[in-house]
Amino acid sequence: MLAVLRHRNLALLVAAQTISFTGSFVLFVGLPFYVYELTGSGLATGALFMAQTIPQLALGSVAGVFVDRWDRRHIRMTADVVRVVVLLPLLAVPSTDWVWIVYAVALTEAAIGQFSNPATLAIIPRLVAPQHLVQANSLNSTTSHVALLVGSALGGTLLAIGGLSLVVFVDAATFLASALLVLLIPAALGKLEPTTDAAATAARRSVFSELTEGLALVRADRLLVAIFAASTLVGIADGIILAGIVIFVRDVLDAGSVGFGWLLTARGLGGVLGGLIVAQFGVRISERRLMPAAIFAMALIFAGLANIHILPVAMLMLLLTGPPAMAFMVSVQTLLQRTVADAFRGRVFGVYATVVSIASLTGMGLSATTLDSIGPVAIFNVAAACNLLATAALLLAFRRAPAPDPAPEDRHPAATNAPALHTSEVLSDLDR
Repeated sequence: MLAVLRHRNLALLVAAQTISFTGSFVLFVGLPFYVYELTGSGLATGALFMAQTIPQLALGSVAGVFVDRWDRRHIRMTADVVRVVVLLPLLAVPSTDWVWIVYAVALTEAAIGQFSNPATLAIIPRLVAPQHLVQANSLNSTTSHVALLVGSALGGTLLAIGGLSLVVFVDAATFLASALLVLLIPAALGKLEPTTDAAATAARRSVFSELTEGLALVRADRLLVAIFAASTLVGIADGIILAGIVIFVRDVLDAGSVGFGWLLTARGLGGVLGGLIVAQFGVRISERRLMPAAIFAMALIFAGLANIHILPVAMLMLLLTGPPAMAFMVSVQTLLQRTVADAFRGRVFGVYATVVSIASLTGMGLSATTLDSIGPVAIFNVAAACNLLATAALLLAFRRAPAPDPAPEDRHPAATNAPALHTSEVLSDLDR
């Protein structure tokens, strides 16, 4: 995986992602603590998480439409710069009378962020050749886990040292740094490739028509339907685990907040480890084999987590979720990038983000409403069952759906007559 960092533009974008994600986790950890200290209300703190989640449902698909309209490099830079401005009102929250500003900023910042991620995912196939997609996606996904480890620790520390103002300044600085790094990427790499598809051109009449076009594309393709269906079940399972993990740690593992912190650390380390493993070996395995294998592995791990109630074992289980979770994520991203034409990638990734968000919230709701009656052990076993069902459904769908044709070489900047930035075989493709 690290070899692809020798692609200059890929290294720039990965650095930008890592820095901006770190700032986001700094705020994600620091802001809820600040709200709780200001209000003393668990409800007020929970409402903050809701404010950060709503934009995923409301804007995920719509943002993808604009990603397919606009220069994706400009989207990344604009999103970073605008978020710097959006954060500034947080410096004027002296009391509970002004706490509404926190919710407004959280909602707006999360809404702007919905444009950044699909833009990044949609641009990757224009920056690397097909044989490098797995490594590039693994590297891109690993950044969030690295940022989780660093940003989560920094958020609480910065809040304790300098209050909310220091958290805001650090987060704003990371967005500015990210924008500057993206600015160094050649402008041509962010522009959409011209299309001769009359239907795609006609679909640009309105946001609604473009969104409808993306949804129709998903429904019409068996492979895409299979990916979305499996991802829905996996999202439900993840939501179940996320909503129930605190009660599981407290009531089943009897570990308290310290044990919960160690579990989160193990999960973050597992994600980083998973990214390295998938980048090194994932390219040797077809995504059609890697994806169901990853889901099946997560099912076994969730079952082990639910039924072996020892803290070190639970830490090991969460550590082991890293490689299969990363393998699943990278497989999905790579298959979507290879299956969907460049003009539609933003919309498809936007729809995918919305579907996964809905699935995750469904899992959270299921977990929250049943924990008191059936307990966390039973609901965690339900999560494992969801992943088993997703594995079976995906294997069946892959047997029926034809394999996607390789993307035409002329769809990749690396294979065109565009000037190469490197001359060696490994670096012959245009990078991020």
